[in-house]
Amino acid sequence: KQAANFLKQELVDDQGRLLHTWRVGKASIPAFADDYAALIDACISLYEATFDESWVTWAWELAEQLETLFQDKANGGFFLTGSDQPITLVRAKPVTDSSTPSANNMAATALIRLGTLCAAPRWIELASEAIPLALPYLEAAPLAVGQAMLAIDWLVGPTHEWVFPYAP
Repeated sequence: KQAANFLKQELVDDQGRLLHTWRVGKASIPAFADDYAALIDACISLYEATFDESWVTWAWELAEQLETLFQDKANGGFFLTGSDQPITLVRAKPVTDSSTPSANNMAATALIRLGTLCAAPRWIELASEAIPLALPYLEAAPLAVGQAMLAIDWLVGPTHEWVFPYAP
């Protein structure tokens, strides 16, 4: 919770845009799609651990920014850099995981979790557009798209919910 609160307080600009780096009290560089995707997923986990609905609210806001800034509307999936960042020769759209999950695979997982939690097909549909990007790797090099396999598992289900009674 402390780490997420720090990110919310220190790494969000005046327009609500997530930033990528922080040093000596100063945040800079617009965040990338994988930053958004991982934080959405973390917010959902925080909600599951605390039942504090503010984490779901922030996850939803971040998902809207992910969609607006990074979505490849023509071919599905997400670009690594936002549409508000300087134009480069090519906007990368990473699919394979490395030491961290790719932006597309993490976004698919996070959006499926958000859509399932909130009964919001909008997020599940958006996630479903990113999953086909990983399909060529599933047979040839499945270890390169491990996060995509998790997203597919969430998508096809079933998912289980456990409710434990709580008495303070």
